[in-house]
Amino acid sequence: MSLPRSTFEADSRQLVRGEVRHCSLSKSPSMQEFDRLLWTKLALVLALAWILIRMRKSWLPGRDCPPAPLFRGLPRFGYESPLFTMLLMLLFAIAVGVHPTIPMLVFTTLVVIGCTLDLTRARPYLYQYTVMLVAIVFCAPADALGICRLIPACIYFWSGVLKLNTQFLSLGYPWVIEALSKRLPPSLAALLARLAPTIPVVEALLGLGLIFPATRTASLIGVVAMHAFIMLCFSPLGHRSHGEVIPWNLSMLATNLILFTDSAQASAKSILVGDASLLHLAVLLVFAGLPLLGLFNKIDPFFSHAHMAGRHPIARLYLSCALYSRLPQSIQAHCDRLDEANLYTLFLPTWYLQELEVPPPHWARAAKSIARDFAKYGASENDLQLMVFWLNGLYNLEWQNRTYRWSEL
Repeated sequence: MSLPRSTFEADSRQLVRGEVRHCSLSKSPSMQEFDRLLWTKLALVLALAWILIRMRKSWLPGRDCPPAPLFRGLPRFGYESPLFTMLLMLLFAIAVGVHPTIPMLVFTTLVVIGCTLDLTRARPYLYQYTVMLVAIVFCAPADALGICRLIPACIYFWSGVLKLNTQFLSLGYPWVIEALSKRLPPSLAALLARLAPTIPVVEALLGLGLIFPATRTASLIGVVAMHAFIMLCFSPLGHRSHGEVIPWNLSMLATNLILFTDSAQASAKSILVGDASLLHLAVLLVFAGLPLLGLFNKIDPFFSHAHMAGRHPIARLYLSCALYSRLPQSIQAHCDRLDEANLYTLFLPTWYLQELEVPPPHWARAAKSIARDFAKYGASENDLQLMVFWLNGLYNLEWQNRTYRWSEL
């Protein structure tokens, strides 16, 4: 039994809010487009809820790692628990709502507010999935599908391009496969290590391949294999750190299968520019153009998709013995003693990963904000210094560093 076409068209418009004025309308969606949008929306909502719950420590109170606000002087927010609960409730409303425009607007606003108050929460999956949900809720069906396909294609392309550097090839990739390699036969481990130069190229090509119908199926198979390999490297057989890796990669795999399987009718133009709606063009600019700055290390990996590419700056605190003695034991446990200098060091990435399971923000101003928080432990000019390391260059990256004294923070 077939449903009346008018009924289906009305339901489709209600689901995706195709009547919103600032996104141009396209032809009525096919049943396949309707199904893809529905399943993509549900997959994104489930993924966000899963990862937010999994990484809830960065959203809730009771942590030692200080927040890193986007702007200096922002007040401390004392309602983290209600904010976190509201985000989960809004995700449920988006999942089940026929007209989830208001829940989507409120969710996006709260995400922006929460990340502005603490950049530690500004994780790439939150950025990616929120934009995809906005497209599904506010754009015409064909345009929404194009945006949702464009975003992962851009992420794979730029993630691969930004891995084309000496730091990833000599340090980043060997670390990723290190734990897994120890469980493999020596010959297979050696072969895995020799694949390092091909990883960035293959990932970039997979992103490009998803855009064009002729190469889409082959690229989708490669993407599935890539995500399976990454999850293996961070499974109990490999590293057990970076708790967001498994749910993020699993959800990326699921959404890509929904969006790209049997999608030969989707042209490259429909993915790149679609109906030329304002949102589609904005997504093209932000996801395809903005990461270019990442080649020159002028933008945070959060926006350039340079995750684990070896390009992001890192920071370390140097603490006097007097300041160390005033710290809570929970923070002292993350400090290392430098006997030759009579100092203690606190490596921010290790501290944040061990307590919150996410790395600290990669901006120098965020590191300075974290360092200033030690004023509550009586830090002064002779008690604390911050050293920020960053990388210059395109392929042959070289470490640079700058030390900030307390008066410069």
